[in-house]
Amino acid sequence: MSKRTFRCCLALFALMLVAATACASSASEDSDIPDLTQTELDRYSGQVVLLNFWASSCAPCRSEMPALQAVHQKYQGKGLVVLGVNVSESGAEVAKFASRRKLTFPMFTDPEQEFMKAYSVRFLPTTLFINAEGMVVKRHVGAMTQSFLQSEVEPLLR
Repeated sequence: MSKRTFRCCLALFALMLVAATACASSASEDSDIPDLTQTELDRYSGQVVLLNFWASSCAPCRSEMPALQAVHQKYQGKGLVVLGVNVSESGAEVAKFASRRKLTFPMFTDPEQEFMKAYSVRFLPTTLFINAEGMVVKRHVGAMTQSFLQSEVEPLLR
């Protein structure tokens, strides 16, 4: 094979690779995570809500995700909703993160950090425990274990 044919094949391969990458990224944008709005939050009124503020660059945030997922699975349909609020990544990035870690609880983004400011969240992770009446009854800063989460959630569900 001549150098010219080889270069043409290489250029064609590179072009196909770029096209495939563009298709893959647009497919992930279809599963974009919505921004959190008050309307979205109001959908969960009457339920106990764990509102977890996080970022994928935060190691403690990543470490508590399995515990949040376990609590979500155990108490979903029993009056508890776990909501993840990412404060630094795009919806597409959050969707990829959640998919890779098999997180099934609802995720939102807070790109302008409006909710972060409204709830005076200064450190990550921060989780707000909101009772069924919509009142923040506890604020926890730092990673949580599944047993800690369960011990905090169960009294709120009674």
